[in-house]
Amino acid sequence: MRSFIAGIDAGATSAYAIMTLDGEVIEVKSRKDAKGDFLFESLAKYSPIFIACDTNPPSQAARKLKRSFSARLYYPAKSLSIIEKDMICKDKNVKNAHERDALASAIKCQHALSSKLRQLRRRLSERGAQDSYEVIARGMLFGKRVSDLL
Repeated sequence: MRSFIAGIDAGATSAYAIMTLDGEVIEVKSRKDAKGDFLFESLAKYSPIFIACDTNPPSQAARKLKRSFSARLYYPAKSLSIIEKDMICKDKNVKNAHERDALASAIKCQHALSSKLRQLRRRLSERGAQDSYEVIARGMLFGKRVSDLL
């Protein structure tokens, strides 16, 4: 089972970006969201383990999606500026500012996790247990000790 990070930008036009724990961008989409269910319905097929946003404090939509998917919530220490989001997404293919914001959120979350995940990969490689990466990474990111998961 693959684990995903969902960066979101909720509003009159909502956007999401789906990324693997290793930083592979799977999907980035946006839509005018009159009913407000676009994000939930779109993310449901991925069942993300992290919901990421670009604001501090996190939006009500991010908190609601976190609860809906029993996910962890990532938000930056301080809200990302437009300049920061442009720099993070400078080489990425996004159609509008909403998609940029969602993707920047997912990338920031993935970068925040990358050191722990590299250490985990190394540890699993030393034990010949690379095939267990996704399951153990998911447990570790939800606060379980790796030694208990091995």
